[in-house]
Amino acid sequence: MVEYKDSERPAGKHFKLQLAAYALLLEEAWRLPVRRGYIYAIPLRQTEVISITPTLRAQVRQTVAAMQALVRGEQMPPPPASRRPCVSCEFRRFCNDVV
Repeated sequence: MVEYKDSERPAGKHFKLQLAAYALLLEEAWRLPVRRGYIYAIPLRQTEVISITPTLRAQVRQTVAAMQALVRGEQMPPPPASRRPCVSCEFRRFCNDVV
């Protein structure tokens, strides 16, 4: 499994969580274990191997539970503590009300 990113930054926690979430979905659909995935940084032409560890799996489940609680409570997530990462974030165009 490969996740392509248009980013020059190293794979942060959010990229790893996304990849692990995809791994859990693949495991559920295919009934096969996913032990690792790859994040390919397009601008850098570099690949990073990400192990799908028990800790990362637990973080995905915790993150999904927190997201579900926000949806059930019809709440928006809080804005980021720092706007520094927003400069190179691929989603910055969606956060005009925050950035």
